[in-house]
Amino acid sequence: MSRAHRRTRTAITAPLAAAVLLAGGFGAMALTGATAHAASGSADAQDDFNGDGYADLVVSAPDATISSKAKAGYVAVTYGSANGISTANKKLISRSTSGVPGSATANQRFGTNFTKGDLDGDGFSDLVIS
Repeated sequence: MSRAHRRTRTAITAPLAAAVLLAGGFGAMALTGATAHAASGSADAQDDFNGDGYADLVVSAPDATISSKAKAGYVAVTYGSANGISTANKKLISRSTSGVPGSATANQRFGTNFTKGDLDGDGFSDLVIS
């Protein structure tokens, strides 16, 4: 087995083992909210976290300092609108976020790997982060 193959297997299983955000769990609860509107755009469900019909952007920052812990990492979900992506309308998710198990630790690099999609078929995108 090549080294690259082992790395791929680790990247696939790490998000599942971490169980940080999974279908219908934290992803659906925290990324949707009072700001969700009736769908007026036409974004694919895997790209729409707040159900407004506009594609949202997921960006990771695994080297970011969180709670004074260097390279603890976070993921930012920036919400889209009829006017495009707005940096003022976003949700930051880290191991210091309420509802995410554990706590931020130095060199953890939370957000190094993530995947998204409508895992439970409810029309909202779900986010899995490791």
